[in-house]
Amino acid sequence: MLNKPNGYHYLCELFDCDMSKLDDHDFLRKTFLDSVKNTSLVVLHDYFYKFSPQGVTGFLLLSTSHISVHTWPEHNYIAFDVFSCGNHKDTLLAVENIVSTIGGLSKSIQLVERGYKI
Repeated sequence: MLNKPNGYHYLCELFDCDMSKLDDHDFLRKTFLDSVKNTSLVVLHDYFYKFSPQGVTGFLLLSTSHISVHTWPEHNYIAFDVFSCGNHKDTLLAVENIVSTIGGLSKSIQLVERGYKI
């Protein structure tokens, strides 16, 4: 039995995105770091890696959990997740900021409420 959720985990996919955005290490790092500005989410560390010939993977370690991203520019596809045991509105705002910056013709966003068993 779950008590009030103490974590919100958004699983996100964006389809038919601009290939150049999905292969741009600097753009993606800035997008994900900017996504938590003006929120209560605090970045402790970030790491982004550019694959050859294409693709980027990255991670933001948050004081309340994490944000991760993986791109497949050749398929115009990005998958990312935002997990935080912090403020739900701020967690959702980070998701919305990423989606609006990256764009895409369609998206899939799922919410998993996480909590401790009592």
